[in-house]
Amino acid sequence: MTTTRQSAAGRLAERKTGIGALSAQSRWRELILLLAATALVGCGLWLVWQSKSHVFEDFAKGSAESRIADLSQFKSVQQILPFLTSVAGNEDREFIARRIFSVRGREFANAGAVANIRVTVKEIAAHPRLESFPKRLAEAEAREARRKHRWFGPAAKPVSVSLLTPEQIRSFKQAVVVRSPADYRKRFLLWSFLCIGVFYAIHVFWRLRGFAGDQTVLPVLHLLSGTGLILMISLRDPLRDTLMFQDFAEGLILGALLLAVLSTIDFEREFRGLSYVWLGLSVLLATALAFFGSGPGESDAKVNLGFFQPVEVIRILLVLFLAGYFARN
Repeated sequence: MTTTRQSAAGRLAERKTGIGALSAQSRWRELILLLAATALVGCGLWLVWQSKSHVFEDFAKGSAESRIADLSQFKSVQQILPFLTSVAGNEDREFIARRIFSVRGREFANAGAVANIRVTVKEIAAHPRLESFPKRLAEAEAREARRKHRWFGPAAKPVSVSLLTPEQIRSFKQAVVVRSPADYRKRFLLWSFLCIGVFYAIHVFWRLRGFAGDQTVLPVLHLLSGTGLILMISLRDPLRDTLMFQDFAEGLILGALLLAVLSTIDFEREFRGLSYVWLGLSVLLATALAFFGSGPGESDAKVNLGFFQPVEVIRILLVLFLAGYFARN
């Protein structure tokens, strides 16, 4: 039996002119797998939508009985007062209502955003009839004095207290929302459609360019990304909390577009001679981490190098080195 040996360059040329050419002409298998992944993702989106529908029913019932209102729709201070029943004292309620009303024009990402509103010493002094705020301010000043004496130097900023206590915030969050069911439905449909459609856009782009890459990668990415989108949707209250799935979808779409751009680059041709450069960079990062790295808190573990953790970058550089090395050998 005769044994023949073929160089890596020869195998690459044969792949590109043989199986690769067939793949470039037709990507039907990729399209079929994409449709199957879309069906699974669509079922998951439908189920998570059904699980959130009871929140819409509670909102419709509560708003009809004037127990739940849209935080961004308040037109006067008097409309806010009925939702501050957990606050003792008429003066305190009116003061809090005026502060909330003063920032109503800003978009509240979540109902708990009122927790970020602070009240300064000057503002409390300007309203001498307040009942709970002077006591809370005194407690905050005492804590600041103990903290300054024990750990730090002079305080860099004046003492302030939150507008609402944690108990008041919990009560207020249950009585208001930051978006209507119609607004949430519009965002849900928009970002779901974009997250699904971007993969079909890449499929069409690859067809037009005659891309000869593996036809299973894009459907798998579609399925995994769709699963992540479903998880992000399921985590938060649709009417009161920050829409995590919107940020996730934006990152997903940007990543998909980056995938399309990078697929136009022949990495084997452009970077095949740089495998030892990646190895050198990984060694430099590891050395810098060993000498200049730091750990979280009081830990001696060296995982941070300035503002980032280089371990993940080192892993990628090592993968690039191994890929280039084995491609050449």
